[in-house]
Amino acid sequence: MSDSKGILFVCFGNICRSPMAEALCAHLLRASEQVEQTASASTQPHSRSLRWFVGSAATSDWNDGQQPDPRTFKICRHHGVFLSHVCRQVVEDDFDHYDFILAMDRENYKYLQTMKAGSSKGARLELLGDYDPKGVREILDPAMNKTLKMCISTYCDA
Repeated sequence: MSDSKGILFVCFGNICRSPMAEALCAHLLRASEQVEQTASASTQPHSRSLRWFVGSAATSDWNDGQQPDPRTFKICRHHGVFLSHVCRQVVEDDFDHYDFILAMDRENYKYLQTMKAGSSKGARLELLGDYDPKGVREILDPAMNKTLKMCISTYCDA
């Protein structure tokens, strides 16, 4: 049995916010030597170590099997953050596999609450913004409001 802890970032499409959060988290953990890069697989964590593993997923199945938005790659690359990801939808087993499931906004949080309801799954479900010292509780969907550059700033603060 492993002592590692897992974090799953979840947004609606898994093409902007959650893969960026996953990549940045893995980057910061690698920088502190708490995580190492592994090959990406559709239902497995992106990065794993003895301490932490991280992944990301969507509440929708719209982008299953696709790459993240090109703007997500561009912004990550600009900040020196490695991104390699295949989009996937969150599954019930994620609540067993991960210790923390962090939703980007309240709509995704509500969907995940419903998915988790009535099960004995152990993951702690929260908004990623709950960790933002500036108090920004929701990371808005950049596809809807064109704020993708703000996402990396918010993640860095949290």
